[in-house]
Amino acid sequence: MLKKITFQVKDEALALDKAAQLLKLPAEKITLAKIRRVQEDGETLIEFEAASNINLGVLGKDYLISILSSMGFNCQAEFRIISDEEISFRLNTPNNGLVIGKEGRNLASLQYLVRNYLSSMISRGENLRVSVDIANYQDHHRKNLEILALKVAKEVQSTHLAVRLDPMNAFDRRIIHEHLADWAHITTESVGEGENRAIVIAYKE
Repeated sequence: MLKKITFQVKDEALALDKAAQLLKLPAEKITLAKIRRVQEDGETLIEFEAASNINLGVLGKDYLISILSSMGFNCQAEFRIISDEEISFRLNTPNNGLVIGKEGRNLASLQYLVRNYLSSMISRGENLRVSVDIANYQDHHRKNLEILALKVAKEVQSTHLAVRLDPMNAFDRRIIHEHLADWAHITTESVGEGENRAIVIAYKE
């Protein structure tokens, strides 16, 4: 999951500095392992493997606190590593409502920022799922989306007429998709572009 690189240097003493430059991390956050010596164009080179030894949960927590502090918010944060591919963060501030924002837009932006930041620390091609919650807003929001999905799915199953929901962000759309994934005669599809991307719930034989 965490990003790894291999590289070659002439002088073993330069290996850690080279790894820090390539991974764009402080030397103390890097684990270095010598692999082998190789001959190339008459020169002896030493091949190393370097990997970041950071804790993504700690890194993400500190990143979120720094963002909110720069905006003037005192913040407490905790995290939970759900799996190698998923991390959950919970925040608390004296101004939770302002941080959440209208319809959760500020919270969604924080989630987007920390996901992108942490994704830069993992291997290319790997996916990392990140959720950020304040005062259980996301839990309540998820339940409301699941109630909406259930209501519309029953309507579609009864009428056989497709229903297009209001535009949603990717996180909300995934909740709808997952909640209806096991319905035998219901399909869900994301349509549209950008901020207008929405889910269509339709009937299938």
